[in-house]
This record gives sequence, structure tokens and C-alpha cells, in this order.
Amino acid sequence: MDMVDTSVPMEYDPRNYEDPKISTLETAVKEGLLALNKLQQAFEGSDVRNADVDWKPQIERTLSISQTEKVIIGLNGNTGAGKSSLINAIVDEENIVATNCMRASTAVATELLYNDGESRYKAQIEFIELSDWEQELRILFEDLLDSHEDVIRGDLQKNSDAAVALDKIKAVYPLLEVKDILNTSVEALMEHSNVSDLLGSVHVFEQNDPKVFSRMVKSYIDSRGRRGRSKKGPEKGRDMKYWPLIRVVRIFLKAPALITGAVLVDLPGLHDTNAARVEVAKEYSKRCSAHWIITPINRAVDDKVARDLLGQSFKMQMQMDCSFNNITFVCTKTDHITVSEVQDSLKLRLPSMQERDQRDRKRAQLGAELKLLQEGKGRVMEELSLLDDEIEELESCLFNEESSLNLSQLTPIKRKRHSDLEMDVTANPNAEVPSTPILHVSATDTQPSENSEIDELLRKFRSLKSERKVLDTQRREIYQQIQINKAELKRLQAESDNMRADTLRECIEARNEYSKHEIKRDYANGIRDLDEEDQDTLAPSDRSKLARNYKKIEDELPVFTASARAYQKLRGRLRKESAVAGFTQLEQTEIPQLQRHCISLTERAREASAMRFLTQLKQLFQSISLWSLETGQAHIMSAEEIQELEAEFNSTMVELKETMVAEVQKHIDSLRHEFEKTIIRRFGTFFFSSAPDRH
Repeated sequence: MDMVDTSVPMEYDPRNYEDPKISTLETAVKEGLLALNKLQQAFEGSDVRNADVDWKPQIERTLSISQTEKVIIGLNGNTGAGKSSLINAIVDEENIVATNCMRASTAVATELLYNDGESRYKAQIEFIELSDWEQELRILFEDLLDSHEDVIRGDLQKNSDAAVALDKIKAVYPLLEVKDILNTSVEALMEHSNVSDLLGSVHVFEQNDPKVFSRMVKSYIDSRGRRGRSKKGPEKGRDMKYWPLIRVVRIFLKAPALITGAVLVDLPGLHDTNAARVEVAKEYSKRCSAHWIITPINRAVDDKVARDLLGQSFKMQMQMDCSFNNITFVCTKTDHITVSEVQDSLKLRLPSMQERDQRDRKRAQLGAELKLLQEGKGRVMEELSLLDDEIEELESCLFNEESSLNLSQLTPIKRKRHSDLEMDVTANPNAEVPSTPILHVSATDTQPSENSEIDELLRKFRSLKSERKVLDTQRREIYQQIQINKAELKRLQAESDNMRADTLRECIEARNEYSKHEIKRDYANGIRDLDEEDQDTLAPSDRSKLARNYKKIEDELPVFTASARAYQKLRGRLRKESAVAGFTQLEQTEIPQLQRHCISLTERAREASAMRFLTQLKQLFQSISLWSLETGQAHIMSAEEIQELEAEFNSTMVELKETMVAEVQKHIDSLRHEFEKTIIRRFGTFFFSSAPDRH
């Protein structure tokens, strides 16, 4: 079992690694806001203005641009990719986003944002408008009408438009059978009060208990869940589902990774054939500042996720938006690994694996020796037991009532029984166990006729004593060797466990590095393929302009290999689960790196927002400063100075207009060229060939 590295802090702030320039700017913004608020209070209740300048609206406009725009990060991945576990780890919660909860969010957009309120958790459930649901119902009915016969027969393909339409309608109107749906109208469905009361509303609730909060959210967006008490009998499972009526679910929580303005959005699967889910993905993809592609690591390379998982339409959108640099790949479940498979597939020759094999062979040898020693010990103890029986029988002959031996002159030392011997062996293996009484017999104590018989018994007694002494020595030697072998086996087992953990760690790291390299290479090749397709539609003179630095794209693509489960265990969560082998430090899970990546994605927006606010603030303060100066005699300009200033101003304005006209024309020409290159030349042949002849 791995030992946790206690030198690694389990409580940390991911912002410790951000660009210090950003924190400096944001500190300046805070100070500027304090000054601006004081200035606003000074102008409250006054009507101070200079000519056409009204300072209060300008102060309000400056305050309005102090807020940084949210950076929306779209998480794309197929079912089972581990998005739910990944999100929980990033926001440092054990199960605030339940697995089945996030399954439903493939049809309901679910945003995770930082919570500035006092409560630990907050949720906003925003329902679509009445007109939106009416419009969607009409589209759903058209899909049903197109497959009317198949709907009646119940012969719909699982992911067809008609099947999706039927599922959505039945989710909101569970008491309607298929025939009832086909015979009703949109107007009739819109009159259901349980639906119309929800449309256009926003439900808000706050909670400090994560389990209670998770259940409350799940009751709204889980396609298998329902609100209220469960029903029995025929009504079971006939409760209304809310997810088709929800526009967005916003979950606010105090996650350090989101404190700088990052918003995590779980998007439907990239290969999803459900039309409703695809539309959700398309809508959010337009708003996303960054895209994370989530895939299990054991499929990342085999599936060529970097090239194929994106899909042609997704790559086209990236190309048109010039947002190839906003992609991040995250390989999940790095703790799911089979050492032998990784070793074979990556042709690894790990020294630790060779050493482990040597230790395994030595352990097997020691184990076999220990088994033989245990068997030998058993035989010796059995012989000792038989010998004890003989000694006991001999004692009975020597000490019976008919014996002429004087018992008062016998000083026997009590002999221990076999069971007592085992205990003494464990307590002190080197102690010699007495086997016979010590007899002091004189010739005068016995009759001559009995001498021969007693002598024979005594000779046998001494022989048994000698034999038992030899067996006892063997017993001690065997026991000592057993203890030595056990200690060596224990040591080898500990080394083997550590070696196994090291080997597992090396295999995990090797697979991680290999996956990162392959994904980066496949991604760059995918962009190259897309560009080569475009080159066929371009003039030779324009092809060189399209060339990119594919090596740079490959090197700069962010790829993370993460284990959410290992991270949660190291953070003291998932207490009912066993420890995750191969991970002893938080950094090895790469969740902290992802949390810092969340923050880094907001740095550009935060810097731009801070600079914009500080620039506006500086201009405002300068204007107010000039306005507040007393207009003394020294500031009064003569008529000639005013005329000269006006002439200089007019000349500058003419020059500025000419420059602006030239720049505008330059941009128009550039846009016309780009439009012709990327649109007309690419799709013009198709348009002209498909257009009807005009003669």
C-alpha cells in the first residue's frame, strides 16, 4: 500500500501560482473602486457639472466596467468519460454533482460558478419562456407527423427525431399515452397549468448541506428523477420531468478554481445523436471561451481522440472562429491501469519490474523453505510427543506402589506436557525443556533381585533423556530458522509492496506521457489535414499565407492526464473506498494543475478588464482634476492663442479623418480578400454548380 507523502499540503490555494502581475492589477482596481465610491458619495445630492459635463453618469459608467467578464469553459465528452467525477474534483467537492445528475445535464445546460453569497451552495433553475415551449412543441409534433406510422406501430429507432420528440413530450406530460399525444394539439398541451406555471420562472434555493443540495438539484434536472414523494402502484414513474422545460441550471459554490471568473459548463457528448442535446452543445459552443475535450485515457490514443473525437463540424467551427488555441484535452481515469498491458503495449523495460521479479523469485524460494521447516518442526514435535508418552509410562513403572525405590529420595523435576512445550517454545526458543526427573538411587535402597530390572529401566530412562535432548536441540534450530525466514519474507513483502507501487507509478507516468505526446501530434496533424483541404480551393499565391507552425501548435496544446478518484482519496474523501495505488501526492493526480489551468484561462480577460477600468479611471480623475482647478488669470487665453489653437485643432482633425478613411478602406479590402479566399473560393463552385440555369 502506498504511503501518503505528508510533506505535500492537502490544503492549498491554486491562485498561488498565477501571474503576480494580475494580482497587482486587481489590487489597483480594488483601490480605484474605493476611491470612485467615495467620489460618488461626494457628488450625491449635488448638481455639479461643467458645461456639458455631468460627472455622476461618468462615474457610474466607470463603475460598470469594473466587473470582469465570465470565462465560459465547455466540457465536451462522451458518456462514461468521467466528466462528473472530474468536475467534482476540480470544484473540491465529493459528490455535489452526482453522476446521474450530470447525465441529465446532457439535455439541460448546467453551469458551475463561484458563489459570492453567505451560503455554501446556491442554485438557479431558469425555465424557458412560454413562447419557446410552444415553438418547440410545434417542431416536436412535426417530427412525430413525419414518422406517424412508425409512432403508431411503436417501431421508432432509438435516436431518431421522432423518438426524441416522443420522449420529450412524455417527460413533461407523463399521463398521456402515445395515442393521446397524436390526437391532441399544441394549444391543448399549452393549457396544462402545471406546465404554464413553470414557464418563464426562475427557482432559487440555497443550502449548506451538500447532500441535501445535490438531491434538490437532481430533482429538477435528472431525467430519471422526480420531485415529491414517490408513488406506488400504477402511478409509479408517472411524475412530470422538468428537464425539457429548463433553459439552464446554475450551481454556485465556493470553489477556489472558479473564484477568478471561470464557469464550467457540462456539454453533451460529441458523438451524441440526440438532436436536442446537439442543439444545447451548439448554442453553448458559440459562447465558450475555451473547450475541454474529456476522454478516458485508455481510449484517448486508441480512438485517436484528438483527430476523430472532435468531428468534422466541430473542427470547422474551430477553424472559422480561429479558436484552435482554446482547446484543452483532459484524459481521465489514469488510475485504471493494468501494468502488464501497459508494459507490453509501450514496450517498457522498467528496472523496478526486473527487481520485483527477482524479489518474487526469492520470496517463492523462502516460502518453499518455510513450508519444509514447518513440516520438519511438526515431525520433531510429534516425535517429542511420542517420547513424552514413553517417559510418562516409564515413570509409572519406576514410581508405582510395588517399586522398592524410596520415593523420598527421588527428586523429580516436573516434566512439561506437549501443549505446554509449544507455549515455552514461542516464549523462549532457546530454553531447554527438562525431559526426565533426576533420580538419586543408592544400592542399599533396593533388593539385589530388583537391581537388574531397575538398572534396565534406568538405562532406558537415560537413553530417552539423551534422545529427547537431541530432538529439543533440533526443535530450537528449526524454530530459529523459521523466525529468520519469516522476518526475511516480511522484509521482502514490504519491499515488494513498495516496488509494486513504484512500478505502478512508473507505468502510470509512462502511459500519461505517451498519451500526451500522441494527442498533441494527432491534433496538429488534424489541423494540417484541414488546412490541406482548404489549400485545394486557394490560389497558389494564397497558399503560403495559410501555412501554420504545426510544431508550435503541437507543443503548446494543453493536455492533462488526471485521476479524480486518487485526488479525492488524498483529500480525505471517498472514505468507504480503498486507497488508490500509485498516487501519494496531489500533483500526481493533475487535478491541482487543472485547477490552476482554470484560473490561467481567466488571466487574459482579467488583465484586459483591469486595464480598461484603470485607463477609464485615470481619464476620469484627470478630467475631474482639471475641472476642479481654479481658473485664475494665468489660465485665460488671448484671442490670438485661441485662434492658433483652433487652427491647430482643425488641421489635426483633417489629418485624423484622412488617416481613418485610409484605414477603413484598408480593412474593407482585407475583409473582402479574406471573404473571397475562405468563403467564395471554397464554396463558390458548389453554389454555381447547384444554381439553376438562367437563360
